[in-house]
Amino acid sequence: MQQMPSYGPPPVYYAPQRQPSQMPVIGGVLLLLAGILGFVGAAQVFVASGAGSYFGVFGPEIAGILAVCGLLLVIFSVFALLGGIMAVQRKMWGLALAGGILGLFAIGPFFLSSLLSLIGLIIIGISREDFEGQSAPPMVAPMVQPMPMQYPQPAYPQPVQPMAPQHPAQSAGGAWKYCSNCGNQVAATAANCPRCGAKIA
Repeated sequence: MQQMPSYGPPPVYYAPQRQPSQMPVIGGVLLLLAGILGFVGAAQVFVASGAGSYFGVFGPEIAGILAVCGLLLVIFSVFALLGGIMAVQRKMWGLALAGGILGLFAIGPFFLSSLLSLIGLIIIGISREDFEGQSAPPMVAPMVQPMPMQYPQPAYPQPVQPMAPQHPAQSAGGAWKYCSNCGNQVAATAANCPRCGAKIA
């Protein structure tokens, strides 16, 4: 009897990993520039507040408001820098996204900080899968059970049916003769033995 081959578990195929793009790095650099320009804008506000108060251009109330605005610009610029650092390192996508959102309020000279933060925010938002821990799990090919091999059934010899004994045809008269040479039974009307050909007496 032929032995059936044994099969192990089917192999598991993993989909090739997607190569990370440079989108987070680009968005992070834009946020870093926005943060730096935000500090420049905050410094301009502090200088304007001190100079205006010193030269009497406006009162201390306006100078105080400008000082608070400069402090807020510094805070927003710090978050923009922090988000840019996270984006360049491809870590903590949520914090990088928050840095881009708060960087919109850094303003900067000629609103350059807000513009750069907006562009960086869009780039970071669409490159979520390029951050660590945010990539989708690898796709696994479905496990398909191998179909069993079909082996042909062995051809066993068929049993031979026993044949009924064949009797020589009886003669018309129903009598039989026997050959004196070989002893074969022949019809009474036969002239010669069908086996040996001897003449029947």
